Amino acid sequence: MNAARCTIHQNVRPVVRMFASRFELVILDCDGVLVDSEPSINRAHADVLTACGYPITVEELVERFCE
Repeated sequence: MNAARCTIHQNVRPVVRMFASRFELVILDCDGVLVDSEPSINRAHADVLTACGYPITVEELVERFCE
């Protein structure tokens, strides 16, 4: 099941590329000034890692990689 979910994430790339080609400009807020996206990104990273066979909670991820 986890391997299948990981494969699904890999198959999303062509769809993202299709939508991205419709924009002339993309603003990336990498320092959190516009939006505090860190909690959402940490949840997404934990979900993807867990789906790919590396189970980790958001709390473990933050402790291990963000502090």
